Amino acid sequence: MKAIFRQIRQNRLFSAIYILGSALSIASAMLIVVYLYVKTADIYPEHDRSDIYEVYNFQPMMKRNGGYTIGMAEGGFSASFADEIRKAMASADVVATEFMDYDDGQVMIHPGEGRLPFNVTARYVDVPFFSLFDYEVLHGTPFTQEDFDSKVKVAVITDRLAARLFGSPELAVGKEIRASYVSYTVRGVIREPSFLMQDSYGQVFFPYITNFFSTYSMPEHDADLVALRLYVGQYKLWARVSGDAAADSIYTKIHELMRSAELLHTASGDSLWMNMPPIASIPAKALKVSGGRFSPADMMMKYGVVILILLIVPAVNLGGLIAGHMETRLPEMGVRKSFGARRRRLLLSVLAENMVLTTAGGLVGLAVALTLVWRWRDWMFFLDDNIMADAPSSVSLTVTPEMMFAPAILAIAFVLCLIVNVIAAMVPAWWSLRRPIVESLAENK
Repeated sequence: MKAIFRQIRQNRLFSAIYILGSALSIASAMLIVVYLYVKTADIYPEHDRSDIYEVYNFQPMMKRNGGYTIGMAEGGFSASFADEIRKAMASADVVATEFMDYDDGQVMIHPGEGRLPFNVTARYVDVPFFSLFDYEVLHGTPFTQEDFDSKVKVAVITDRLAARLFGSPELAVGKEIRASYVSYTVRGVIREPSFLMQDSYGQVFFPYITNFFSTYSMPEHDADLVALRLYVGQYKLWARVSGDAAADSIYTKIHELMRSAELLHTASGDSLWMNMPPIASIPAKALKVSGGRFSPADMMMKYGVVILILLIVPAVNLGGLIAGHMETRLPEMGVRKSFGARRRRLLLSVLAENMVLTTAGGLVGLAVALTLVWRWRDWMFFLDDNIMADAPSSVSLTVTPEMMFAPAILAIAFVLCLIVNVIAAMVPAWWSLRRPIVESLAENK
């Protein structure tokens, strides 16, 4: 090992260029790896992500007996139709219901005592929602089914919101908060997720039954829309199932339910069409996978080519650098061969030197990648939809240590280092060491 570090110190320019080249390739690849990890891995509170499916994007169209056609944009279900679908999904491990508020989930909190109000992200959910996502309850408890059935105005808030309102999360349970001029009693305090966890993120959670619009009905004089509102509304359903086969079974039951509704309206003289894409798991939805099914193999086929290009192109350049460097070391190799060193031993020594350099470059590249993830977090994860543009001012985009320092990411970084090392060092070193001893010694002249 001392000989390796002595050789590195003697060739400082070569070592610096090699480390920098390795670091840049590793950093570029790691940016993609971290992005994919955050989008697909099991991260608090979205554990078992691949088993959690969103039932949404429902779109009905109706042709009235008079001959004209009306339709609704993709969205959720009415309360009654959501209840029918919930029953059809009885085989799921957990089924949760969420009401999608008309204000995009934003409510204004009035802290009182002369302090200015501010907006927060609110979720209107039912009791099973806290079983679907694995929130860490720090104080108190989530609201109960009894709270929900009695329509009592209660709330669950995050530790950050509790600290902002009451000075400490421990003091929040039992206190009142005013949200959009309505008072709610705090039942529990949970650890706030990162805003990157879009499907579970919220700063305050209310029973959806307490939302005025959850029981709103379309005026009877608008007969066309009333007919469609029998099915379409603001409700979203979530289901946790074990595997794609169980998800396909649930989707088949939902599809049969929609066909039954279509036949019912056809018999009354109207023509009804219902369309809903296959239900998608959280990773499939995040990566916009067609068919709603997520497969790590498919993800690697899609993004692996980009990662390989980011590795191979710098490796080719490093290979040329190593080839030139090996030319300068031919006399040394010739002398070592004349003293009985075998080609295998010489190759291993060269690879060991490059392994040290690549490991150093990998560590630098990993540090650079994680720094860039933290600095560019506001846009890196939302290039497609720019979610942060509509986020409340109280939201800060947090990249947690769980996302950046996960064992899987570190393991991938090490594997990437090995790939760069093998590609960049083995081929030119092998060809150089094949040269005869006499030719190598002749380089001294």
